[in-house]
Amino acid sequence: MAKRQRPQAIVYRGPAASEGLPESVAYLLQSSPRNFEVRYAGPNEDLSISAETLRDVSLYAQPGGPDVDEAWDELEPFATPIRDFVAGGGRYLGFCLGAYLAGHSPGLNLVPKNTDVGSEIEQNDAQITDDKDSIIQIDWTYSSGEKAGQTVNNTWIYFQEGAVMENFKPDNTTFILGRYSKNGDVAASVSQYGKGWVGLIGPHPEADQTWFDEYDLDHPDGLRYDIGYDLIEATMNGGPQKSNTSQTQGASPTQDQPPAQYTSGASRSTVTLGSAAILPALMLSALV
Repeated sequence: MAKRQRPQAIVYRGPAASEGLPESVAYLLQSSPRNFEVRYAGPNEDLSISAETLRDVSLYAQPGGPDVDEAWDELEPFATPIRDFVAGGGRYLGFCLGAYLAGHSPGLNLVPKNTDVGSEIEQNDAQITDDKDSIIQIDWTYSSGEKAGQTVNNTWIYFQEGAVMENFKPDNTTFILGRYSKNGDVAASVSQYGKGWVGLIGPHPEADQTWFDEYDLDHPDGLRYDIGYDLIEATMNGGPQKSNTSQTQGASPTQDQPPAQYTSGASRSTVTLGSAAILPALMLSALV
């Protein structure tokens, strides 16, 4: 029996990403159920970002990083091959800054026409209003696996001036996976671009224990690799799997307007599906 070939992924590593963040995204991809084989590409890597480099991969991931304008200056020369890759059927996965860079002003223009990507800390009734490393609560509706269709409310996740998908309207090619719990803003989405799909998230599900230790932060619900894995699956599958599993209390966060529980004075019910298991450390030296 032939050995199953692992899917290939490219993770950007360079000036448009902060130190250590590409490796965290690489680990998330490699340890996910799809078990990606990951390579790095960037101005100081053996691989550059080009149509040739992206030709044989399934997914391109853009990690978190510095100021969006500075990052765009670094990434803009590679915008055309990235857009063409996604339009031709590839997948784009953006974490925090990687989500900002998928937007229109400035960015890769990978999000729907009337949508843009902004800063959650600048939104009305935001839970976090500064750019310090912190944790934030989100409501997440699982897209795949045994939990498909279930929503976990008020779950804590790592956050540092994370993105929000503004004016994002769900339909049969655009899906909301997560909302910021306090105000209902869209924290994670999957949308079609050409023949491909774009998965974006404002917080950091790829954050490992060292992130929390560096800033003396708690993680009340454990590390959230499970949310990262679910985002990967939704992006690769072109949206959530259909499920007969009913949602937890409260309206689905995939609907157009934020459900009633996000409005001022509304009561909220917290549903806990269990903390994510803390995965053992994995050496990344095997990554090319």
